[in-house]
Amino acid sequence: MMGREFSRAGSLLGGLRLVLVAAVVLLFCLTIYWLYDEVLRDLKSLNAADSDNAQWTLSQVEVEYLLLQQTLKQADPSDPAWLAELRKRYDIFYSRITTVQTGSPYARLHQSFEFEHHLINVKDFLDGMTPVIDADDETLGNAVPSLVAETEALRDDVRALALNGLGQFAEIADERRAEVAQTLRHLVLAMVGLVIVLLCLVTILYKMNRASVDRAVEQRRLSGQMRAIIGSSLDAVVVADDAGRVRVFNGPAEDVFGYTEAEAVGEMLSDLIIPEKYAAAHSAGLKRFVETRQKRVVGAGRVELEGKRKSGELFPVELSIDVAESEDETIFVSYLRDITDRRLAEQELIETRDRALAGEKAKAEFLAMMSHEMRTPLNGLLGTLTLLRETDLTERQVTFLDNMDVSGQLLLHHVNDVLDISKFEAGRIQIENVPFDLDGLLNEIVGGQSSVAATHGNTLACTWVSQTPGEVRGDPVRLRQVVLNLVNNAIKFTQSGDVRLEAERIGEGRRPMFEFRVIDDGIGIAEKDMERIFNDFETLDRSYGRIAGGTGLGLGIARRLVEAMGGEIGAESEEGEGSLFWVRVPLETAVSHRASAAKPTRAAPRNKLDVLIVEDNEINRQVLEAMLLQDGHSVVQAVNGKEGVEAATARRFDVILMDISMPVMDGVSATRAIREGHGPCHDIPILAVTAHAMPGDRETFRDAGMSALVTKPIVRDELRDALDRFGSLAVSAAGTDVVEDDGSDDGFAPQDLQELVQTLGSERAAVLLAEFIRETDAGVDALERGEASGVELSELIRSVHQMAGSCGTFGATRMRMALFDIETQAKSGDAAGARAGIGKLPELWYRDRSHFERFKLDA
Repeated sequence: MMGREFSRAGSLLGGLRLVLVAAVVLLFCLTIYWLYDEVLRDLKSLNAADSDNAQWTLSQVEVEYLLLQQTLKQADPSDPAWLAELRKRYDIFYSRITTVQTGSPYARLHQSFEFEHHLINVKDFLDGMTPVIDADDETLGNAVPSLVAETEALRDDVRALALNGLGQFAEIADERRAEVAQTLRHLVLAMVGLVIVLLCLVTILYKMNRASVDRAVEQRRLSGQMRAIIGSSLDAVVVADDAGRVRVFNGPAEDVFGYTEAEAVGEMLSDLIIPEKYAAAHSAGLKRFVETRQKRVVGAGRVELEGKRKSGELFPVELSIDVAESEDETIFVSYLRDITDRRLAEQELIETRDRALAGEKAKAEFLAMMSHEMRTPLNGLLGTLTLLRETDLTERQVTFLDNMDVSGQLLLHHVNDVLDISKFEAGRIQIENVPFDLDGLLNEIVGGQSSVAATHGNTLACTWVSQTPGEVRGDPVRLRQVVLNLVNNAIKFTQSGDVRLEAERIGEGRRPMFEFRVIDDGIGIAEKDMERIFNDFETLDRSYGRIAGGTGLGLGIARRLVEAMGGEIGAESEEGEGSLFWVRVPLETAVSHRASAAKPTRAAPRNKLDVLIVEDNEINRQVLEAMLLQDGHSVVQAVNGKEGVEAATARRFDVILMDISMPVMDGVSATRAIREGHGPCHDIPILAVTAHAMPGDRETFRDAGMSALVTKPIVRDELRDALDRFGSLAVSAAGTDVVEDDGSDDGFAPQDLQELVQTLGSERAAVLLAEFIRETDAGVDALERGEASGVELSELIRSVHQMAGSCGTFGATRMRMALFDIETQAKSGDAAGARAGIGKLPELWYRDRSHFERFKLDA
């Protein structure tokens, strides 16, 4: 087969060579003919040349001039015959000059400045003499003396005219002779070239003949090599014709399928190795290829199918099929490999992967359980401490209480560090972009840690190196976590020293970089340890007499958080001389009239609520009940999810505080039962009060119908925030997002609407709110239609900008932030990100829209 292809290629190449040589020979013949014709034309031109007549005429110019001059010298003005002879000589000389001036043989002479100059002088003489010659005899006779003088003055011009013209004619004659000689040389060269080409043609024909013999030998050699290759291939090789009949069946094919070569050759593939379920498709494919040359499996690379052994057993095969076509026939070459063992290995890998995933799931469940088991007693401990602070205590008792509170908060910090690592590993850490008062946040950190610093004998201060920026946009929770960690570390490793928190804005623009530096004069860090201080679980002092405790996770988490915010973190230190930790993060400058992000201690809520507590831990129930009763709420308790469902079915509450892990019925199942029922509490807010904070938990709680999440241990202000937010409105929990641990506003800021109502009055505010809902509905629909129909992004961004302003006015914080992000992405060139954000707006808006509808009704 390959020999035939090689022979066909050789024949084609030989034919191309012959065509090329024939074309060259034809080109030389045409060139010789053209040169021969050129020589004939030149010879004819020389034979018919009028240059001799032109030269004679030019020489006669001087002769006629001399005759005219001689006639003037024999002047006899009184003799009419002499006057007639004078006029005759003038006319002949004038005629010669006119011929030289206008005759075509003299055209080239006029290109010479010297020739033209003398010709003009002669012509001017004749033009001036003509009126005198044409006058009467008396006038002509009187002018003879002046004519003699003028004619004498013309001698040099006539002489130079004749000599210059004759010299140029001599040059022209030389050029023509040179051209003829050049043409003859070209003709000779063309003849020589033709002879050379003919010799080359003879040589090529000889080589082609030799090559034809060599190709025949090569074809026999390649055929032998091909048989050896097919025979020694480790894969099964099956060659069939376009009718599906086996031509070649090598040794590995015998081993794989169980047929001998003698049994297989000449048989149909469909009867031999193709399973019955593929036979019809095989026949249809062969027919389609023969008729249309359309390929599917052929030339598609490796394909996995099933084959059939002689015993009838079906097994997985990997095959590759290609086609070889010649003038005489078409054949299919198939390489097949038994992949039974590989399939078994892949199945083992899948099972191993599944076991690994099950292990990861078990680890996550273990962390969730440990989170719950640790946070539940912490909730009781810290909640009780909060309540205890509100009683009358001695100074010594306050000291003991502070110590317990610090220890409890430290334990909570360690638990949170471990859970943060789990969130990072699951890729579930979300970076927010909300407005906050940066200066207030830093002052809050320093104010909260001042007492801790004092216990170590340290001073703690915060200073701005640059001008304070006011309100910025970013993630205040994560930034607080990073800076607080660095401040805590500086305090722990410094005794009776100074700790400074410095802040500086570096760079300009809408999203400048801010640098935060925590500087202490503590024990410092050895140079050999600097490279590993930001690793997870890295504690530099592992001795029993450690100066400070910790999990070694703080700086590792800080590094991850800073990188997630698009910043960088580093440190500079010298052992015994103190340390400087720095953080650089980009923050958007914002213009807002909101108050500082640092939350002051909240007063008791204005609304007194009827609250159902569903909690299996008695201590936690008592702590929650005490907190709620102190704020003036009424409380009913249930010890498990089943009792909680029964209580919610019996009467209506304003809000339900639902634990998650409980006996008899867990909190998720209880919430679903309440939502799916038609009892009086099926649409009230249900807040998850739980230690479950692992990735995926919030999604589970939201799907169950929970409205928000408050993590254990419970912070009283956060609980008050949640109750104030959800208890002040008749909020339906179905479809409402789970809030983050920091008490974010769930995309809805009722305080903004309350201020609007106070400013405009409830009736006017309700009208404007209804108009806002209608316009936002229309705007979201228009954006959705525009995105689907391919409207220019710049057109869509105009609507986005308009909607963002309205959302800010009416407290649609999450919607406003999403619109702002879309506009920012579009302006920065991220068209794909902007369009993706537009695609999410309908779901986001209709998730928050119910808040505004219910507020409108309450207003």
